[in-house]
Amino acid sequence: MRSFHPYSPFIPPDATRLIIGSLPPERFCLSPKQLKDKDVYFFYGSKDNHFWRLLEDISQTKLNYENSEIAIAQRMNLLITLSCGITDIIASCVRMENNASDSNLKDIVFQPILQYQQEHPTINTFIYTSHFAQTKVYQYFTKIFGKNWKKEVVNDDIRHHQLYFPNGLVLNDFTLYSPSPQALKGLGKNGKEKRLEQYREIFAS
Repeated sequence: MRSFHPYSPFIPPDATRLIIGSLPPERFCLSPKQLKDKDVYFFYGSKDNHFWRLLEDISQTKLNYENSEIAIAQRMNLLITLSCGITDIIASCVRMENNASDSNLKDIVFQPILQYQQEHPTINTFIYTSHFAQTKVYQYFTKIFGKNWKKEVVNDDIRHHQLYFPNGLVLNDFTLYSPSPQALKGLGKNGKEKRLEQYREIFAS
């Protein structure tokens, strides 16, 4: 079954960074929605995902975890404070199985994220929320420019690159350690601390 992205991008007028994920879990994309208790109907709203808890920690902010307009507004206000917009790279796709795994997403249609940057030229940095999101964004770049774009490593420790495009656009990008619970298994014994420190360094820059 084809899933369609349920949200429009949220990009504050003076945002300098654009957070880019993949696609919400299936229950957020269904009509009618089938949300769980403590899900929030917004980007990274799954009760099982740690994204907003990580941003809470690095910003010293307290957020509500309930399906309410207040919870959504709190997340928007935090993004404004961090000078960040947020979107996902996938506009629609076919899910091979009914779960949230990125590996089950096929026949992908991309969001026009470079168009969003053109509409908000203060954005100079893309922040991907997982390696999968980075891979799909790079596929999107290649679909538009072929091989006529390039990336250069700036800091491997925090997965920071600089991107160069044939239209003269230059962007920084960072690839976060995924905020999903499953992703911690690959980060070793001190995975939680390693992930939090990476988020802190990237979002404080």
